[in-house]
Amino acid sequence: MKYFLKLFLILLIIFSFTITSGTIEANSDLRNALIAEGNGNFKKAINYFKLALKSCQKRENKIEILNNIAVLYYRIKDYSNSVSTFKKCISLAPKNEKLWNNLGLCFIKTSQNNKAIKCFKKAITLCKDFINPFRNLLDIYYKTKSYKKALY
Repeated sequence: MKYFLKLFLILLIIFSFTITSGTIEANSDLRNALIAEGNGNFKKAINYFKLALKSCQKRENKIEILNNIAVLYYRIKDYSNSVSTFKKCISLAPKNEKLWNNLGLCFIKTSQNNKAIKCFKKAITLCKDFINPFRNLLDIYYKTKSYKKALY
């Protein structure tokens, strides 16, 4: 059942991307990226997503593809590329709290806690209902024994 659900979601993404981008090349590259990612070949998926990005016209699709690339970099522990790719995403969607939160997670992995804190606070400012940046901020304060800061 999970296999069919995943296949359905992949086909839905490809179909929606085809409608909005209008290019067969991007559609093929996106399909190949999703297949490679599904097979656990993250580096290959990154390369296909980058090819799809070149053919992409719509800003919303660019953000989605860049986010996928950044997440894949994170998964292969290439945090510097993940940071730079999340920054590109944020330049296109500066009010997206999830992107700010994910950038903060990258900064944690590179031991840049002050930058991570700024990202989590920005995410909280953008959406007070999004709990992840609160949790991540508290985690930093706990690990650095900044208990008083965790109270505010």
